[in-house]
Amino acid sequence: MNTANSSSEPFGDPLQHHIADVPPRLHQFLSGAPTTPELFALGAIVAIPDPSDTETAARVIVDPSGGASTVSRPAGRVVLAARHANSLLVEGVRLSGDTTTGTFVASARLGADDTVARYLEFACRGARDPLPCDADEAPHDVPALADIVDRYFHALDEADFSGAADCFSEDVLYSHPPYRHTGIDGHDRVEFRGRSQLLAAFEQRGRTSFDHHVFVYAQHGSHGLIEGRVDGLPAGIFGSFISSVSLDVTGRIRRYVSFYCEPGIET
Repeated sequence: MNTANSSSEPFGDPLQHHIADVPPRLHQFLSGAPTTPELFALGAIVAIPDPSDTETAARVIVDPSGGASTVSRPAGRVVLAARHANSLLVEGVRLSGDTTTGTFVASARLGADDTVARYLEFACRGARDPLPCDADEAPHDVPALADIVDRYFHALDEADFSGAADCFSEDVLYSHPPYRHTGIDGHDRVEFRGRSQLLAAFEQRGRTSFDHHVFVYAQHGSHGLIEGRVDGLPAGIFGSFISSVSLDVTGRIRRYVSFYCEPGIET
């Protein structure tokens, strides 16, 4: 699998990486402000979180043909954007005034005129740790995001839990939506801090019957986002996920914030 880096330079604010990649109309939409109906292409697929905020629930499919006002979303601020070919992936925070109320990620497939042909968004309550910036300032060659992500998912799907955990730094933040179809039950988001906690969680989770397939890698320096699907689920369905990934100076994953729903959204 291959990855590609965009050529845009990051903004000076370390909490707002590469937002220059976001087209103005889409940036306005992500901010929660009214935008023009022309943002969405004819026949666009728009899949947004359930208003109940049940993280892993099926997405709400919205028909944007009646105008952008039919696609409502909370106020937000983009903190990371990365583009690969015609796919733009973002991470941001939801806002109520100056207060952060949640974290969101989204994937948009853009046309030549920056209209959106497919839009998929996830969100969770509360703020996650900010993006680590020390690796951005280190004089080193940035590893390809795809290499470490592919190694991680291959090890995880093969039940090589030590190998999977070794893809993460000693001080990693691993933030995951409520687990489904595993030995860890519950409706709450799960977060593990540090490789030892993560390894214990992988071992508790156990081997699963499903597989992960990543089809978009969008990377900017030490940060990036991926979109993929989970196959092999019960009843023949698949799930969709987006993850925000930050690497440390060794090329290991230091911050991993993931989102998931099922059934998934076709590409």
